[in-house]
Parts: sequence; C-alpha cells; structure tokens
Amino acid sequence: MDLRRVVEVWCRHGQFSTGYLVADGLVLTSYHGVGCCRPPEDVPPGSIQVRALEPVGKTDWVPGDVCWPPHAVDAGSHRELDVALIRLAVGVVAAESGVVPPVRFGRITGPDRVAADGVGFPDAEVRQGSTRRDSMPVRGHIDPAHGVKSGLLTLKVDVGIVPSRTGTSGEHPWKGVSGTAVFCGDLLVGVVAVDRRLADTASVLSLVPVFTLPQLDGFTEHFAACTVADVGSANAAASPRFTPGGGNLPTVLPDVFVGRDAEMAALCGVGTAGVVVITQTVHGLAGIGKSTLALCYAIGQMPGRLVSWRLTADTPEHITAGLAELARYVGAGPPTAPVEEAARHAKSWLGRHGGWLLIVDNAPHPAALGDLLHGLHKQGEVVITTRFAGPWPGATVELEPLPPEASVDLLAAHANLRGAESRDELRLLADELGHLPLALVHAGAFIGEAAVAVSDYLAGLRSAPGEILDIEHPDEETGALPPSVARTLRITVKHIHRTNAEAGRLLSRLAWFAPEAIPRSLAAIPGQSAVQAAQAVRLLRSYSMVNLSDDGSIGMHRLVQLLLRTPGPDDPLRSPDAVALAQAAAGAAVAAAAPEGGRPEPASWPTWRALLPHIDALARRSDASDVSVPLAGVFGNAAVFADDQGLIEDAVRLATAGWTCLVHHLGEQAPETLSARNNMAGAIDSAGRLYEALPIYEANLADRVRLHGPGHPATCHARHNLAYAYENSGRLDEAIRLFEENLELRRRALDPDDTDLIAAADSLAGAYESRGDYDRAIELYLSTLAEAVERHGAEHPRALVTRNNLAYTYESIGRLDLAVPLYEETLRLRRKVLGEKHPYTLMSRNNLAVAYRGIGRVAEAHDELDALLADNIRILGVDHPDNIVYRSNLARVIAASGEWTHALPVFEENADEAVRVLGDAQIPTILARKYLAQAYLQVGRAEEGRTLLDAVYADAQRFLGEDHPLVTGFHGSDRGAAVAED
Repeated sequence: MDLRRVVEVWCRHGQFSTGYLVADGLVLTSYHGVGCCRPPEDVPPGSIQVRALEPVGKTDWVPGDVCWPPHAVDAGSHRELDVALIRLAVGVVAAESGVVPPVRFGRITGPDRVAADGVGFPDAEVRQGSTRRDSMPVRGHIDPAHGVKSGLLTLKVDVGIVPSRTGTSGEHPWKGVSGTAVFCGDLLVGVVAVDRRLADTASVLSLVPVFTLPQLDGFTEHFAACTVADVGSANAAASPRFTPGGGNLPTVLPDVFVGRDAEMAALCGVGTAGVVVITQTVHGLAGIGKSTLALCYAIGQMPGRLVSWRLTADTPEHITAGLAELARYVGAGPPTAPVEEAARHAKSWLGRHGGWLLIVDNAPHPAALGDLLHGLHKQGEVVITTRFAGPWPGATVELEPLPPEASVDLLAAHANLRGAESRDELRLLADELGHLPLALVHAGAFIGEAAVAVSDYLAGLRSAPGEILDIEHPDEETGALPPSVARTLRITVKHIHRTNAEAGRLLSRLAWFAPEAIPRSLAAIPGQSAVQAAQAVRLLRSYSMVNLSDDGSIGMHRLVQLLLRTPGPDDPLRSPDAVALAQAAAGAAVAAAAPEGGRPEPASWPTWRALLPHIDALARRSDASDVSVPLAGVFGNAAVFADDQGLIEDAVRLATAGWTCLVHHLGEQAPETLSARNNMAGAIDSAGRLYEALPIYEANLADRVRLHGPGHPATCHARHNLAYAYENSGRLDEAIRLFEENLELRRRALDPDDTDLIAAADSLAGAYESRGDYDRAIELYLSTLAEAVERHGAEHPRALVTRNNLAYTYESIGRLDLAVPLYEETLRLRRKVLGEKHPYTLMSRNNLAVAYRGIGRVAEAHDELDALLADNIRILGVDHPDNIVYRSNLARVIAASGEWTHALPVFEENADEAVRVLGDAQIPTILARKYLAQAYLQVGRAEEGRTLLDAVYADAQRFLGEDHPLVTGFHGSDRGAAVAED
C-alpha cells in the first residue's frame, strides 16, 4: 500500500468517504458515498472532489466524476456491489514521479486468516476547529470462512485500532472509512462497504472483494490494466505468527509491589484519557524502581494489547537487537533477515499496527531515541525509563524513594518477616537504605535466605564503608551507584561467596556479559554437571542477584554487574585478581560456547545471534591483554557473522579487537595475526572504505611472502584478495599481474585437481574481461571450463561459475547468440544442483533476463526481473545488495520498451535504496544514481538530470579515483554492474 495514493472523497451532498488511486487519474471507492453524483445529465461535472492524504506540493481538492458502474446500484441491499470508480478531471493527484502504476488486485485462496491493512478517514477524526479529517489505520485480519454467504469479506480489526473519538448522534465510529482500500501485502483485496451503523462493535468491518470486479459489466473499459493474483502462500509471512496479548514481558507481576499507587495511577490515567499520542517517561535515580514500575504497568495492560515489548535502550546496538527480536516475534520481514534489516521491519510493523505497548528501558537521553520514536506515536504507547531528567516527550512520572511504610512492607516480604514485632527494626533498616527499592529487595532477600537477625544486618551495614562507589555506569553520563545500593550489594556478594564460592564466581563471570538474555551455555561451570550449574543459578536467584526468563536465559541488573566488574577493598570477589579471573572465565565461557569452524554457516546463526551481544559486551570491556588467543579468534568469527548480518560497524569493531589482541599475544607476524588482519581489511572494505583497506591488504601479502614464501596457500589467498581489491579500485594492470602470478604458482605448487586452481584461472579471466581484453578472457574461460568439466563434472559449482562468466563475456562483446544458451544451461543446472533459493540461482535468473532484453525478448525479461526482485527480497531480505542490481535491470528493461515515464519511479526508488543500503561510496550506488540522471534527461527533466549527473561524476572521482574505468568512461553508455558476476 502506498500512503500517497490514499484519498479523501467528498460529494456535493456533503457526504465524506475514502478512496484509493488504483491507476493514473482513477480512484476506487464505495458506491454509496458517491452514487448520488453518478451522471445522468442533471448532475453537473465535478460534483465529486478528491484530496490526497499526503499530496505532493499542494492540498487542493481535485474534481472528478463517477465513471463506473454504468447504472444505479442499491448498495444498501446489495453490499457486495458497493464499489465505484471515479475519473479525475486533472489526472494524477498523489505521485511524486508524475506516474501512478496500476495496482494489482488480490484473491484470498487459502483457508487461513491473513493480515490486512489500509488507511481511512473516519468522521470521528475531524480535527478541532477544522473540517479536515485525520487519517486512521484500518488493519486486522481477514478470515476467509466468514462472510461467504453475503459475498463479502470480514475484517476483524486489531486490538487498539479504533478512532479516538466516537461518532456523533450514535453513529458508528468508523463512519467515513467506507471506500477504504484494504491490502494483503501489495495486493488490494477489498473495499470497505456500507457503514455498519447498527453494529454493536467497532471491531468488525465488511469488505467488497475486488477480484470479481473485472468480470462485471464495463469495469475493464475504465481499468483495463487491472490484474488479479492469489494472496495464498505469498502472504503467509503477513499472517499472524503470535497470539495477541503476548510479548517478551514476564507473565506475572513481581511477588511484592508496594508504595507506587499514585505513580501507577498517573501512568494509567494518561493511557485512558483518550489521548492519541501516548508517550510517558518514568524518571529517577538508580535503584529507585523505574523498570519495575514500567513492567508492572505494562503487565497489567497486556491482555488488551496486541503485543507488549521491552527494549533495553542504553546503547543503539541494544535498541537494534531488541527491535530485531520483536520483528522475529511478530513475523515482520524474512525470518533470516540481518539484525539491522529486521529492526527496520519492526519499526515499520509498529508504524502499521496499533494497540502495542513498548517499554524503552534505561534510555540515556532524548536524542538517543529520535530514530526509534519517529513515526510510532500515533499507533501505540511508549513508556520510557531513564535517569536523565529530560526534557522527554509526553508526560513524565518522577519517582521518589518509597514511602516509609511501603519500604517496611517490601523489606518484610522479602525477608519473610510478617510479625508486627519486627517492623520497628525494619523501619530503621529502611531509613538506613534510603528507601531505595533495589537496596531493600537485596537486603530483605539476604536476611530471609541467610536467616540473620535484622539488628545484626543493620549493625553490619552501618559498620561497612559508607563512601559512594564513585564510578560511572559505562553507558551513561549521569549518576554514580547510590551508596545504599552499593553497600547492600557488597554484603550480599560477600555472603554468597562464603556460602557457595562456585556460585559467587559464576556471579562475577556473568557480570561481564550483556545484562539480558544470557544463554545458559555461558553459565556452565567447568568440572561440574549441568545440574550443579543450575543449582548455582538457583542460589543466585534466591538472593535476587539474577532473574530467569521463560526461555531459561539469565538476566542480571546492570548495577550489580557494574559493582562486580569494579575492584574494591575487603571483598574476595572484587579484589583485582578476582575481577581479572572473572573476566578470563567469561572469555573462556564464550570461547567454549561459540560454534567451531571458520566462516559461520546458516545452521549456526541462531547460536551466533544469541552470543553476539555478550561477545560484543566482553570486547568493549576488555583490553588486548585481557583477551586470550582463542577468544580473539571468536571475536574474528563473530565479526564475520556480523558482516553477513549487515552489522558492518560491529564487524569492524570486533575484527579490529580480535586483530589487536593477537598482535599483543603473538606479535604482528604470526600467521593467526595475519589472518585476523586480512579479516579486518575485509570488514573495512565492506564498510565502503576500500582505500583504507588497500594498504592493509598490501601489507598482509608482503608479510605472507616473507613468512611462508610466494607459493604457500595462505600467500596465494592474500594475493588474491589484494588483486581483487585492485580490480575493484580500477587498478587493472596491477590486478592482472597478481592474478597471473597466483595462477602460475597454484599450477606449480598445488594439487592440479584442486578447485582453487580453477578459481584462480577464473579470476584472471575476469580481470582480462574488466580491462577489455575479451579474446584472452574468452580463451582462458573456455580452457578453464573444459578443465573443470573434465575433472569435476558439468554440474560442479565451480564449473557453473565459469560457464556463467563466459556467457557474460560473450554478452559484453555482443555475441548474444552464444551467451543466451550458456545462461540458460547455467540456470537449469543451478536450479538442479543449488535449488531455487540459492543466491547464485537468483543471479542466473537476472543474467538470463538481461540477455533476453538484448535479443528483443523484452516482455519475458520484464516478467522475470519483476518476479526475481520480489523473490530476492523475500528470500535474502530487503537490504540485500543484489536487490539494487535487479531493480536497476528491471527499470532498464521498462525503459528499453520506450516507457521511460513508467521506468522513472523505479530508477528513483533504486537510487534511494542504493544510498540507504550501500552508502554513497559503492559502485552500484554510483551506477544507480547515474541511471536515474539519464532517466531524467529522457523524460525532459534536463536540469535535474544534468545536475545529478555532475554530482555523481564528482562522487565517482572522489570515491574511485581518476583512473577507474567507471570514471574514465563515465559519460558513455557503459553497462557497469547492471549484470553482476558471481
């Protein structure tokens, strides 16, 4: 659904409804809202007015007339016919590009309910003092089994999606949304029918199914381009994967929650005051109970919420990770999407759905939440907890220490002391602890578990050092650990160590990880059974030092972690040696839990995903001298995983940390160090900083030659990486020299059956092709392909790569008669060997489609590229770089048929996506922007085209250098990366 195509409809009798721009100048809406203005002659032209939801550059009404149905309809009696088309007098009203491609209709074929959404204009949402109505999401689920007899679809509206004010005179709150187009994915499946004024609920709307409209008299005369596709399995990802009312919050309230009635009433009061924008902030010092209050409020709200979710917000990485988990929980986006892409899917899902509640816990300052909160406020509720005073959006609830009697109640409950005789002593203890809930909970848990007298505990507390632990939280700029909290924690930690030293050491180890979702694999105790480790965790939980999630993972308050990572006097677990041992034990646990092997395979991704935040936390908190050689290797493998997931900054940080640690332990020339340096260069290269990576590649090759000699496999690998970097930077002669040297050394030194030999020859042929030396490239490709087929068979993946690249070279010199059969054979074999979902199979579909365009089979090329782009997004994710290639080729195929105005929005989308996904410095981005500039020139927008072309040329010079082929041939018609090689 495109919000720019949602329109508000008004007829001359004062009736309002909603519509959707289904094609250029053509609006689909409900009949009963505009039927009174259907010609005959006594209705003047322009009796209907249409205004876009988000008009580009104007807010004027546009006149229009009903063009279909051809005769009057009794929509009240036959609601299945309550649909009409409006032809606008002045054409497009809501498309930046000037072109509105026709929408596709959808038919729900399966028995399962499917997610659906739209946007309408309820009369109840008229702005104060204005006649303009605010928009409202109309979303929920369609159950195909309902409404069969009436010929309608039934939309069950999601919890929390309801106009904020009811209609007047007893009218239904949804009055005015008639005509709203409802989508399943990108398919329009229904139009909201006659208002259900007699309904007793606002949670159900009726839809006219649109897939039958092309069969009705005269419809296709006005909407000839309409097509129908099955929703079916293509919409399975949009179907609900979770039960409304759930989330990642604890399923029950804390055992004891006292003294916060006024604050809870304040939170509930805002949430029930009819306010559309609900953002609240709970502010107070560390240990005051901010998170507990927010959780108790949210748990009480859960039954009426679509989903309730808690995000740790102390770092951007934690926000991203929490959003990614939300995306996986609600089924937003591909389940294997990288973390940052999944986070974007979650934000999009939150923006499209209502009734959710989001706890943003431990936010450092308002600026840190700008990206998160943008676009969310009109849909659900956000509760922020923070130590920072603000200013924060929305209402603020200031938390003070607990009232004295509530403090005594909290202490008594955790100490299991219910008698009135103990309250005086507990009152003295509460005063000593400053009435801070965190300190009270830990003190009470200690008294109850250790069975000590309150007076003895109070005496010990008073004799403990009273100075403030003057260290800052590592991720915040405000607040030291409150003295009462520090003192109670120190007492508990000492007691745990005396009671069960192994549990005490485990507690210290857990302090080095991220505070939430610590896998049980990181809590294993060397030399002890899983049962013994579980008993240690249980002991820590009994003292309220850790908490357990429903999935068994461990959580630990960040203040407890902070204390245990900080050396302190008179504490066996916090001596400098004990802190160092705990850090080393945390590293050993990570090294033991990490999957073995080199590059992480998809089967190991769930394990890496669970470990990554804890590996990153350990890396951030460790100096090179603190990290073992095995742990440095884990940092390197985690960097590769982060790179694969699109977490480029994490990849660079972890790869750099791993290399730095190995330099410290093994020296710069150790083989392991050189491998880590190569991986660091690769991460920097992935970040678009090729010229920063080049000197690292060069140094790595020189060191490999010096250490191993020129023909060693590791040296050949380093030489290949440098050559490939040279090729990407346009230094083709240097790249070819290195590729030639590599091939000769591999022929001389390696097993001639080794596929690396074929790969070396293939890489050299590709460099010849890049330089324009096509004869040498073809000759080498042919001999390499023959050798690969002879030794490994025609279906071997390496032979398929060479066959594909040979086809590409033939295509480059115009020999499509030779290229097309090779592309077809490669695609057939890849489907057989690798399957439909393999990236190489998808790439082969692209290459064949582009070749079809070259031989005039434009319609086949268009259909294949259109389907390919959708498949690639579904399989590999919306942020995969290949989408840029495929969308570019789709736009160029549309343009090749002479439809430049239809191609332009595709070129524009591709340029925007290339910048978003890859940044400005990448070749696909430069090409995407270049093609857009050329499209502007073709459609007569010459000034925009020339301005953009000059800007892209300047960027290409800056990023690629004057000698890069893309720069030297910039104003030609080079095809560049429009067809990518394997």
